[in-house]
Amino acid sequence: MAVYPIDLPSAPGWYKTVRYTAKSINSMTQNPYSGSQQVYSFGGGWWEVDVVLRPMRRDNATDWISYLVMLHGKEGTFNLIDPVNGTPRGAWATHPVVYHPTGQYYAGGIAINVGGFAANAANCIRVGDWFNIANMPGLYQVVATTVNADANGRVYVEFWPPARATAIWNGWQLLPTGAKGVFRLKNDPVYEWTEGKMQMAISFSGIEAI
Repeated sequence: MAVYPIDLPSAPGWYKTVRYTAKSINSMTQNPYSGSQQVYSFGGGWWEVDVVLRPMRRDNATDWISYLVMLHGKEGTFNLIDPVNGTPRGAWATHPVVYHPTGQYYAGGIAINVGGFAANAANCIRVGDWFNIANMPGLYQVVATTVNADANGRVYVEFWPPARATAIWNGWQLLPTGAKGVFRLKNDPVYEWTEGKMQMAISFSGIEAI
């Protein structure tokens, strides 16, 4: 019996394309006469991925098929690490943690202070870095940061999507290296033998499990 989420092979060489889509919960109306727009934002969001694997021969292809079929369609979930951007660009601290002087940030937040750095350390966190937060579900990406630490060894970070927890507590650890998104299949996986060298082409799409 599979225990979800399962791990997929993470070696970059397996992947031909990995496309991430940031899905925000909002809508827009447009005046048909003036063209003026009104946007309504309801907060929240999630990641979706579309993956195409490189053509592969029978042994490797059947291994991949087993991973995808094991998910039982949308029932199971799988971990996915960005095969290109899985290692952060910033020089993150060994144990970066959420910092809040009164204890907690509230649900739906999109910014935190991160402690655990040396005073005035440079190049701490970079935009585009992925991270997870211990004790809280979700895959998060840095969208703005002060980059360098202040005199107290803290870095201000804005991220997306909004936090998926009733509160983010002071001291919770951030996990930037090999940050994982937990996804379920959006559609049934597709695989086929192609002509010529008879290599297997495999593709699948996922939506972040919420």
